[in-house]
Amino acid sequence: MYKNEEFALACRAYYAEQGLVVDASNGEFAHCPYPKGMGETGYYLLWEHHQIQGLLQSADHDRRCFWCGDAKKWLLTTDFFPQDFFYLWDLYDRYAGNHGKTTYINPETGKGELLTPEEALFKKWDHASKGKSVYIHPETGDAFAATKDHALKEGLAHVTSNKALYENKETGELRRLLKSEAEILGWDLHQAGRSLYECPTTGNKKWMLPSEAKEKGWSHVHRGKAPYRDPCSQVVQYLTPEQATELGWEHATKGMATYKDPDTGALLHMSTSEAQERGYHHHNSKAVTITYKDGSSQSFPSIGDAAKHLNANECTINSWLFKGAKPRRSWNIESICLGTMAPCGVNIVN
Repeated sequence: MYKNEEFALACRAYYAEQGLVVDASNGEFAHCPYPKGMGETGYYLLWEHHQIQGLLQSADHDRRCFWCGDAKKWLLTTDFFPQDFFYLWDLYDRYAGNHGKTTYINPETGKGELLTPEEALFKKWDHASKGKSVYIHPETGDAFAATKDHALKEGLAHVTSNKALYENKETGELRRLLKSEAEILGWDLHQAGRSLYECPTTGNKKWMLPSEAKEKGWSHVHRGKAPYRDPCSQVVQYLTPEQATELGWEHATKGMATYKDPDTGALLHMSTSEAQERGYHHHNSKAVTITYKDGSSQSFPSIGDAAKHLNANECTINSWLFKGAKPRRSWNIESICLGTMAPCGVNIVN
């Protein structure tokens, strides 16, 4: 009987003695006595026991039968030490082999050597794949890593040169594929960065990049058009000025400006009357501080609010601020100062 099977049977006997049920819900299936691929029989063991069984199985069959990361984690963190603990460490070192190591280039000799990232960092060696990408041989179809200069010299094609970005509409996954691969999978061309263009002769429409449309001489479907609003249904469509005049539609942005939501800070496009109803201020409005001759002062979030308080118009206050005009004496105003961007919806009055 192999040692790994003896150990597994001993573990199962221990579980039974302790009244512990170990199955797929709390254990791992350990192929025993033969590793996966050589046999399909085995037992459910706890994770830590599975690591020991895998190390022993490696010695039984002279091949690695454990996951290096899990086995090393158990060896480094275990809180119980079997009698053959250091023997298990020896088995790990023997069969883990070059796990975690890749090829790095010696800058002096130009030859490669298997090292861990830590060893390479200490030696200041570069990874063998640095500055390289995957290229395809046009005749054989073989893929291998090469520098850009070598690929140009040998006439190699980059692995993504004939591929485009396609999207799985169901999952939203994006992947670079050949057109034939996308057709088999039923994926659609991803439209990021693309717009709808129209052929001036046939009228055909197609999504494409601006550079592709310029090369073909196609025009954007909305070229010469702007958004206009139906005064009855409020539906917005792209029309030419002539079409809008004929229909009696107005430009969608007529009488509207950008205002800021005082709660979320979001910028919203709306009419002045709607903004006043909601208590929103223009996104570029600045605070205004008025100082009176008696030393008191008042702060307003916008010029418009200050104008309302003084029963004046905004043009008057603008002239005080930007043209150096003096306020009326009857208002007893000493000065008006333009502050920083106003906190929307806040009106501070002393």
